[in-house]
Amino acid sequence: MTCRLGTMVWIAIALLSFLPICMSSKKGEVQVTVYEGPKKCKPSDDKSKPTKVLMDHTVSFHFTITIDESSAQGIKGLKVESSRDKGVAPTFPIGQGKVIPGLDQGLIGLCKGAKAYLVIPPHLAYGDIGVPKNGVPGGTALRYDVEIIEIQPPVPNEFKKIDFNKDWKLSRDEAEKYFSQEGKQVDFDGLWAAEDQDKDGFISWEEFSGPKGSEEPPKQQQQQQGPSQSEIDSARQLFSKIDTNQDGKISKEELSKNFESKGKQIDVDALLKSQDTDKDGLISWEEFINPTAAGGGQQQQGDPRQAEIDQMMQIFARLDANGDGKISKEELTENFKAAGKEDLVDGIFASDDKDGDGFITLEETMASKQQQAAQKAQYESMMQIFAQTDTNQDGKISKEELGTALKAVGQEMTDEFWDESDLDKDGFVSVEEFVGDLAPNAGKAKDSLKDEL
Repeated sequence: MTCRLGTMVWIAIALLSFLPICMSSKKGEVQVTVYEGPKKCKPSDDKSKPTKVLMDHTVSFHFTITIDESSAQGIKGLKVESSRDKGVAPTFPIGQGKVIPGLDQGLIGLCKGAKAYLVIPPHLAYGDIGVPKNGVPGGTALRYDVEIIEIQPPVPNEFKKIDFNKDWKLSRDEAEKYFSQEGKQVDFDGLWAAEDQDKDGFISWEEFSGPKGSEEPPKQQQQQQGPSQSEIDSARQLFSKIDTNQDGKISKEELSKNFESKGKQIDVDALLKSQDTDKDGLISWEEFINPTAAGGGQQQQGDPRQAEIDQMMQIFARLDANGDGKISKEELTENFKAAGKEDLVDGIFASDDKDGDGFITLEETMASKQQQAAQKAQYESMMQIFAQTDTNQDGKISKEELGTALKAVGQEMTDEFWDESDLDKDGFVSVEEFVGDLAPNAGKAKDSLKDEL
C-alpha cells in the first residue's frame, strides 16, 4: 500500500507541471451581458422600493448554470444546475458570501426584470478543485443565465455595528463604546440581564433581540458562540496556575517555567505574540480567554500560526478540566460523552499522545494539527490530479485514462501497477483508491476493501 501510494503521489507531482496548460488564468473578471429587460435603472422607484441590485440587498433570481464555451476544462455547454427545474427562485443577500464570488460580483448593478449572462472565471467559481461529482472539474469557467425576479432592501443590522471585533458576540466594552459614539445613555446592567441568557458575559448573535440583518454567523461560529461557565472556570484554573506571582497577568518567564516544569518545549515567543494583543509583554485574563476581543479585533495578518494557536489554546483549556496543562483520557472521554463520540478517544490518543505518557499536551496537539494540515494539502492536490486524470468526469479512472496520464510523464502502464491501484478489482480506480491513506476515511475504506478481498 505504501509503495502504491508513493507512486501515486509521484505521478501527481509530475502531472502538476502540466496543469498550467489547461487551467484558466486568474486575471479574468466576471463578464456580464444583459440580453433582455432593462439595462439601466435607478436604485429605487417612486415608492422607494429597490429596482437595482446593490451590496447587501436581498435578491430573488432564477438561474441556469452551464459550462461556458470559453472554459479550458469540462464539457462545453454541459448543464450543471437550474432553479427553473425546481420551480423556485432562490433568495440570497448579495455580497455576504452566500454564493460563489463571481455571482456576488456579477449580480450587482442588474435591474429588476433583467435577464443576463454571467461568464465567471474559475477563480471566482469553484477554483482549481471544482465540483467533479456535478461534472465541474477544477479550472472550469461557468456561464450563469439569470433573471432578477425581486429585490429587497438590506435588513438593518445593529448587531454588526456593535460587534467591533467581528467575533459574533457582543462584549460589554463593545456595547459601551458603540452607545458612547451614538451619544445614548443605556442601562448596561439591565441590558445584560435581559439579553445575556446563558450568563457567559457576552450577548451572542442568537441572544441579541435587536435588528441583526440577514447575515448569520458561520455554522462553526454558531456552535461556538461563547465558552460555557464550566469552560471559563477551567480556563481560570489554568490561568491561575501559570500566573505564579498572582498579579493577574502571565509573563514570558511564567509561560516558559510552566512548560519547562512539564519537560515540554514550545515556541513561547509565538504563543505570547498570539495572545498579547495589546503588546505590553504580558497576557491578561481578557487576552487569555478571548485574545481577539481584548485586542479590539486587530489580529496580525500574515502569521498563519496565530489563529491556530488562539483556537487551540481555547479548545485545550476547555478539555483540560482540572487545569493541569495536559489532557487525560478521562477528561477527553467525559467531554466527548456529551456528544456521543467517546468511541473516538482511543484513536485520538493513539495519534496525538506522541510520547505515550497517557496525556496530551498543547505541544502534542499543535504537532498533530500541523500534520493534519499538511496531509489535507496533499489530499487536495491529489483530488485535483484525480479530476484531471478522469477525463470523462465519471468519478472514476479507467485503465486507459491512467495509462494516458502515465504516458504524459514518460511512464508506462504495467499490469502489476494496475493491480496495485485497482484494489477492489472492479476495473476502475476510485477516489479512495487513488488518494489512499490521504483520504479522510482511508482507514474505514481500507478495512472494507480488505474484508471484500
